[in-house]
Amino acid sequence: MTKPLLPRGFATICVAFLSVLLFAGPAAADEFDWPNWRGPNQNCTSSEVGLVDSWDPDTGENLLWKRDDLATRSTPIVMAGKLYVQARYKPGTPQEGERVICVSGETGETIWESPFNVYLSDVPDTRVAWSSVCGDPETGNIYALGVCGLFQCFDGQTGKVLWSRSLHEEFGLVSTYGGRTHTPAVFEDMVLVSAVVTSFGDLARPAHRIFAMDKRTGELRWLNGTNLNPPDTTYSNPVFAKLAGLDAMTFGSSDGAVWAFQPRTGKPLWNYPFTKRGINSSVTVDSGTVYATHAHENVTDPTTMGAVAALDEAGKEKWRFMGLMSERTSPLIADGKLYVLDDGGGLWVIDPATGKQIKGNGRRANIKLDKLAWGNMLYADGKIYVCTTSGRWFILKPDASAQGVKKVHELRLPETECTASLVVSRGRIYLATGNAMYCIGKKDHKPALSGTAAAGAPAATVKDDKAAQVQVVPYMALVAPGKSQKLAVRLYNAQGELLNPNATDQAQFTVEGGGTIEGGVFTAAADAKHYAVTVKAKAGDVTGESRLRIVPPLSWKWDFEDEVIPATWVGMRNRHIIVDGELLTALEKEWPTRQLYVYLTAYFTQSQGKPVTIGGAAPNPPWAAMLKYFDLGSSVRTLADAKKKFEPGLKRLQEEGVLQSFAFAGDDAKPQLAVVRGPRKLEGRGAMLKLDRIPTPRGFTQLGAKSRGWLGSVDLHDYTIQADFQPVPVDGKLPDFGVIAQRYSLSVLPANKKLRITAWDAQPRIESAMSFTVEPGAWYSMKLTAANEGDKAVLRGKMWKRGQSEPKEWMLTLTDTVPNRVGAPGFVGNTNVGQFAIDNVSVTPNKAASE
Repeated sequence: MTKPLLPRGFATICVAFLSVLLFAGPAAADEFDWPNWRGPNQNCTSSEVGLVDSWDPDTGENLLWKRDDLATRSTPIVMAGKLYVQARYKPGTPQEGERVICVSGETGETIWESPFNVYLSDVPDTRVAWSSVCGDPETGNIYALGVCGLFQCFDGQTGKVLWSRSLHEEFGLVSTYGGRTHTPAVFEDMVLVSAVVTSFGDLARPAHRIFAMDKRTGELRWLNGTNLNPPDTTYSNPVFAKLAGLDAMTFGSSDGAVWAFQPRTGKPLWNYPFTKRGINSSVTVDSGTVYATHAHENVTDPTTMGAVAALDEAGKEKWRFMGLMSERTSPLIADGKLYVLDDGGGLWVIDPATGKQIKGNGRRANIKLDKLAWGNMLYADGKIYVCTTSGRWFILKPDASAQGVKKVHELRLPETECTASLVVSRGRIYLATGNAMYCIGKKDHKPALSGTAAAGAPAATVKDDKAAQVQVVPYMALVAPGKSQKLAVRLYNAQGELLNPNATDQAQFTVEGGGTIEGGVFTAAADAKHYAVTVKAKAGDVTGESRLRIVPPLSWKWDFEDEVIPATWVGMRNRHIIVDGELLTALEKEWPTRQLYVYLTAYFTQSQGKPVTIGGAAPNPPWAAMLKYFDLGSSVRTLADAKKKFEPGLKRLQEEGVLQSFAFAGDDAKPQLAVVRGPRKLEGRGAMLKLDRIPTPRGFTQLGAKSRGWLGSVDLHDYTIQADFQPVPVDGKLPDFGVIAQRYSLSVLPANKKLRITAWDAQPRIESAMSFTVEPGAWYSMKLTAANEGDKAVLRGKMWKRGQSEPKEWMLTLTDTVPNRVGAPGFVGNTNVGQFAIDNVSVTPNKAASE
């Protein structure tokens, strides 16, 4: 776990008269708090009354305060009278980053702000602060996930960072260009957050995975996911509610299904396949019914885009309304009706019991509000408040008219964009836009509640004292050779209820991979190299496990002659394979032999060298998937066509010892290809190849083609990384590639003829660059050193053809005055076009590197 460390080094306290409160502990939570982006009921409803029926930003009517510098795409929260929000920090400057800021909910005056760097991310500046902060009323703490995967816990009173985790460096969170970033959620003594993750060991293949952490320490309790190789990254956030009398968390997944998990254990309860793409909208749960929406191809009818569905407590479909495209906003239950905003800005009113449109024919929205709405609707004081993406504001009231609602108030704001959801607390409505933060309410209003709870009463909890699940904490950790890691065992029943939080003395431990364990304390071997360990704990007849990475101190070297990508490397094993570099070069102009070599090596890697059969019954890779990988779907229609295309290449690979044997079988209806790995050894020719296409049961995916991988601890600093790279063209185009040190990258962009050092790839707030031309197929050496020098970080880099003398002088130097002081070494690359091979990797402390 990363130590509590702010890259910026401070939290700013701006309101002096509040300083007496700063160390008094968390202020008491109350019924007016809005502690997460969808409110205390997790459904964008409030019991507050006496709210405004109109306001005017020009005349100041019912406008309590406005701050242009709090413009953001993120939804704020409110706890104990304080408003917390995520936003950009110093846009357009060399100090640009992200921040969490706390202001008085009443006056808008700043109490504290905590800025932090964005690093090693493809998210552009306009998508910063995509996520929203989450508050914990019990501790008063605030949780924020930055767009680059930096997950932090703040003291809500002072802004002090209590703990932080770099989720992409430690676990392989995917930070994407689109900026889609999940919002944290608190459940009991845990804080949960999710993302598409490609981690280490057998978790290297990507999946939408949920991190459940101890909310006080950041220690990982459990990590679990949905189906492998999802088509999208998404930002649907979980809803915690009783289903069939049991606690459940329900969410839309990147794999296109709606899932329910046990929140304490991560055990899946059910899933409902909904769409062929990822789900971005969050579900709404009301009285045991789950309402979900999407805007893509339906699983049951791919020709129809979008749907709204109601699911029962077991995940079974009650009804589905087809053709309604709603990707961003969540359904709203209000006044006994279901309200849905579609992607065209239309508001639909639906009977939640039957799925039939109220006052409509099922083909057109009840009322057209605008072209697009992104933020959720808010229901409070008998009214629906909504602001569209272009800044059109509405106050609506449920009505029995043909439209299903009537307009109470309407105005247009001069906004560039509004993506945040509306928030209400203590009679004040908060509206965050791309231009400003507005606080809307009546002066001298006395907060009041209607006394009607928006959420139904929870069902009785099932009691079962039999242990059925074992949890070993931490679920993941990094351990140095000769060092120890204390493990704790927790027991749960089949329903996911905690039975014993400290059952370590009841467990029997075993270790797979090396090391010893005694009394729940694991100790790595003193002379251990890079390897992964699984510690299993058995209590009764049930078993749980913890996954540990054993990583020695610097220096490190790899040449891949052992034909293995280290199991401890994060984000690498799914996107890379070990190949014979000389053979790969020799096959460069032989189509499809080279592609067959890469394709079959990828499958041999996945099968751990076992024979592979393509075609036939699952889990074999489908025949059609192979044809799609080679772009042969239209030209290969029969088994004879396939033999003609592939046999020459397969025979060549057999001659080279890559294959021991191959055989076609079946017929045109059910063709098969069986291959057995051959005896060929690398013998000094090993290299690691980054794939442009990763084989999947659907054919291939290029998701992850632009990615990063990490080799060790996030606490490393002042070191040098060096590696050899060979860019391999595809269709005449070359990939980007480079190395990472201390959260900075040295990379070459062949299409731009550019070599550069930067921290934030998509938004180079600082950059040192020069012209550089890459020769296809040639090997190059790259070297990057990171050094903390006083209050700055200094990066120095160089690149030269392998085999030539290393340049005596550094070619690039970058000085960062808002430095990243720690970070894991790694690689960065983009194989959307081309591939590249890596060899002769070394990471050394700077003193050793200079000797």
